[in-house]
Amino acid sequence: MHDDIVHCADRPGYDDEDVNAWIDFMVARGIRRVVCLLSDTRLERYDDLPAAYGRRFSAVTHAPIDDHGIPSPEILERALTAIAEAESAGERIVLHCAAGMGRTGLIASAWLCRRHAVTVDDAIREVCAAAHRVGANRDPLEAGPDARALLEAVWAARQ
Repeated sequence: MHDDIVHCADRPGYDDEDVNAWIDFMVARGIRRVVCLLSDTRLERYDDLPAAYGRRFSAVTHAPIDDHGIPSPEILERALTAIAEAESAGERIVLHCAAGMGRTGLIASAWLCRRHAVTVDDAIREVCAAAHRVGANRDPLEAGPDARALLEAVWAARQ
């Protein structure tokens, strides 16, 4: 991607051992912050994922988006602000939803549109290509036409 600040992943497993292994993996790669895009319903399946993150990451942001959905303007801004703060601090940040595909790809694409003035199509291609390089898949448009409309709005409003 355009920078080495934003990283994308799928969620950790539900038991404490899986959560700790996921956190260890991220920390070993220099990740210092996390944006959890899991819906409140998904997050309830964990004992206390935000607390586990808080013990190891310098900043934890929960920006809940429903499965196969798009964020509200407030949630989008919360996620993008967390990324901007990580960039300002020079700290790597990981975004994750459940599978690390739709919501994660959408927020990563929105970041590219806003921060790097990358067109929507180029942002989508870049996010998908970065995922393929590590054997993963991302689909920023998984939520359908509303996802593209959201990215177009972010691109049009870029600073």
